[in-house]
Amino acid sequence: MFEYKFTDVGEGLHEGVVAQIYVKVGDTIKEGDPMFSVETDKVTTDLPAPEGGKVTAILASVGQTVHVGEVMLVLNGDGSSAPAAAPATPAFVAPTPAVTPAPTPAEAAPSGGGGGASVVGEVKVSNTLFGLFGDQRAASTPTPAPTPAFAPTPVPVATPLAQAVASDLNVNLHNVTPANGAKIFSSDVFASAQQSSPAASVAANDNETYKEITSIRKAIAKAMTTAHEEIPATVLTFNFDVTKLVSYRKQVKDAVLASYNVKLSFLPFLLKAITKAVVAHPIFNSHYDKASNRLVLKKKINLGIAVDTADGLMVPNIKSAQDKSVIELAREVNNLAEKARSKKIGLADLADGTISVTNFGSIGALFGTPIIKFPEVAIIATGTVEEKLARTPENQIVIKQIMPITIAADHRW
Repeated sequence: MFEYKFTDVGEGLHEGVVAQIYVKVGDTIKEGDPMFSVETDKVTTDLPAPEGGKVTAILASVGQTVHVGEVMLVLNGDGSSAPAAAPATPAFVAPTPAVTPAPTPAEAAPSGGGGGASVVGEVKVSNTLFGLFGDQRAASTPTPAPTPAFAPTPVPVATPLAQAVASDLNVNLHNVTPANGAKIFSSDVFASAQQSSPAASVAANDNETYKEITSIRKAIAKAMTTAHEEIPATVLTFNFDVTKLVSYRKQVKDAVLASYNVKLSFLPFLLKAITKAVVAHPIFNSHYDKASNRLVLKKKINLGIAVDTADGLMVPNIKSAQDKSVIELAREVNNLAEKARSKKIGLADLADGTISVTNFGSIGALFGTPIIKFPEVAIIATGTVEEKLARTPENQIVIKQIMPITIAADHRW
């Protein structure tokens, strides 16, 4: 028998609210299958099964706040039937019916335990952190008191993430109807925002149509606006001769793939060069602390890699990149890109970046104006490699492989 206990999902978050339950008693699940969706102060994340087995008891319910160390589910590891769970409700579970309520359509779980294995939870939205609005309880008051001249409107009960989403989307929580009980989840806020949005199919005239902006795009837009408003950036582009690099990569890429199972692009070589340059010039590896009006120089280089996904741009980062080899950097880049595009990226992957890199060459561009990720102070962009004529020191004209590299930096520092 295995007891699944709620664990810290990252960033020191020690409690969460159960938003969805993907399994039921009697289900046989395998390692990596999602069991619960939990909302924390910063994200909504799926909790995967650390091992396979048959679900013999579910000790958490939708809307319940769970803390690190509390048992949420019991598995019989060999997949056989286990004795029925005792009817007594654990001390930490709020009074609920004996049978877990079926999720409503807004919170419906995928049949059979959800999609494929998920090692790390899905980040849904919001780069803004808000505190709790307060502990609001059900409206059951004693003998009515005389109505005062002014009665404050009770604040709706909502998860921290729902509050953050509501702030991002300008949704009034008083106008949100929770789909599952008295507590408002982020999905309820999204549903309310969609209902209150103007109809996309009706245009003012035949020359106009409307396209609704998704919540993730709104969050990205907010981050880009903050970067533009907060950072007076200067942008410089230089051409680099990468002829020897092109030749070397061509020589070793097949051997690296065979020996290490890693596809070797130009990017890991450039990341290694960038980390060496940053070590020599540590001011580029810093954050601007607006509150104290000072720079905070970081000892470790957590190198952010811009990844284009179906939901928008994400910038997970390689932790302590200065200590990694080219092959290790290549493996990290491939893993982070795959996790981001398959929606398995974790909060820890996105947090604490110190300097970022983006690749204009992936779309065939030479250079552009990269946006610095506040509070970072620099970002580097690589362009596509082109063949160009160049003059050697001996005044000979030869063909060189040239890559433009752009750096955008906070001009104040």
